[in-house]
Amino acid sequence: MMCEVVAIDGGDNPIGRKSNDQDRARKTQKRKRVSFSPECLGLEAKEAQIESFRKQLDGLFGFYMEVMGQRVDLDVRLCGNNMNSVIGALIEESGLPLSKLVEE
Repeated sequence: MMCEVVAIDGGDNPIGRKSNDQDRARKTQKRKRVSFSPECLGLEAKEAQIESFRKQLDGLFGFYMEVMGQRVDLDVRLCGNNMNSVIGALIEESGLPLSKLVEE
């Protein structure tokens, strides 16, 4: 009994090879991102970038302090009858560290 072997992966098909070559060519033609490494920047550009980063950090810390300063109206009744839930909610609302809360 003889069987005929048929290639199904398209290995001998010149059209299949052509598309693979085009894919490889397309991959090599991608544009590379320009990186602004600190070594490439001048002194003024470095100082401007540092100042920009400092302003961003100041803004982020200001936002953090603003959010942490806000008080949420806590209704202990919404915690249910579970004492752990009430204690957890009170700890979250307190500005004191856990060690101070435990001492009190």
